[in-house]
Formats: sequence, C-alpha cells, structure tokens
Amino acid sequence: MAVPKIQPRPIPASPQEMAWYTQVHVRRVVRLSRALLAAHPHAFLGVEAGLAVRFAALHDRAKTGRNPSFLERHGIDQPFSVHLHALWGRCAGPHERCVIDRMNEVDRCIARAFFVRHGIGPDVAARYERLVHIADLVDRGMDDISRHDEMGRELAPASQILGDSDARALAAWLESRYHTVVSASEGFDVMRRRWRIEASNQDHRRPQLVATSGRRRS
Repeated sequence: MAVPKIQPRPIPASPQEMAWYTQVHVRRVVRLSRALLAAHPHAFLGVEAGLAVRFAALHDRAKTGRNPSFLERHGIDQPFSVHLHALWGRCAGPHERCVIDRMNEVDRCIARAFFVRHGIGPDVAARYERLVHIADLVDRGMDDISRHDEMGRELAPASQILGDSDARALAAWLESRYHTVVSASEGFDVMRRRWRIEASNQDHRRPQLVATSGRRRS
C-alpha cells in the first residue's frame, strides 16, 4: 500500500511573506479580542470595544512595519520581518534574542503612544494589554503553522501556559470557539495564494489586506 504523501505546512518563504503572515495573525487577533471582550466584559472593566479593536490592530506592529518612515522613526536599520524570517523554526541565540528584545521594545513604545493619545490610565491600559495578550497566545497555539514551527519548538495551548487561572479559563473559552470566530479563509496558505496573485497583477506592488467572506468552519 502506498504511503500517503504528507503535505508540508506553508511557511513564510521570504521576509515579505513573513510580514504577510504576521498581518494574517493580527487580523485573527483582532477578531479573537473582539469576541472575548463581547462575551466577558466583566473581565476587562474600562475597556471600550472600539478602542480595543484599534489597539488589537496595532499588535505586532514592529513585525509588519516596513516603510522607511516607520524604520527611521524607531531607529531600525531593516524591517524586523527580515530577522524573523531568518530565525523562523530555530531557537533564538544571544544575537537573535537581542533582535527580539528590540522588536518588543518598539511594540511597547507604540502601545504607550496609543494609551497616551486616548487618555487611558495604567490600570485600564493593563486590561487592554491582557485582552490582546490572551487573544495572541490563543491564535499562536491554535494556528497550524506557528504552533509547530515558531522558534523551533511546538507551542502549547494558551489555556495551559497562561500564568493565572482566570486567564487560562478565558483562553479555554476562546479556544473552544476558535473556528467559529476565525474564518477558514483567513489561513495563511489561503491568503498567501491570493496576495501572490494580487502582487503579480499589480506589478509586484505590496498587496493590501482585504476583507473576505469565506465560509466559516464549524
């Protein structure tokens, strides 16, 4: 009997695709954050739904920022997507750890600017960050690419690794509804095929993230 051929998981094939992959992840984090806040507002007192969506959309901004003005503003020599693509699937050494720390520093700077701009104090800001952190870890633990390949190790579900029982319970609730909240059309392999076609049709200009109406998985 012939052994079925195992189809490899679609991984980012270039720094550009690394940025695309992160955009897909952020898109799902926005959906997951919105769903979690709508169902459990008591866990995130003071967090406004509209601002929560805008804050979630800034998640991993350091990874997706590629234009020269963004790089100059944050003192970055080249997009972090270049570093992350080189690091994909490998454990981070001292040099890579420095790059990741710098990337996280840029993301913290972006978050602080958001809270100052909207007059959000430290206590409520921490709840915005908690909301998006849970959504981020849930997506990374459920996504077939990142949970197997990111940083050279398999990621456990968020409901098993978050630090307190309330966060683990919220993550478990979100994991149980993941495929209802996240559309099947928002997988990286699907979006990559679409973006490659768009890039070809637009003379290789960077494609824009577009809404889709794909059928959701049950």
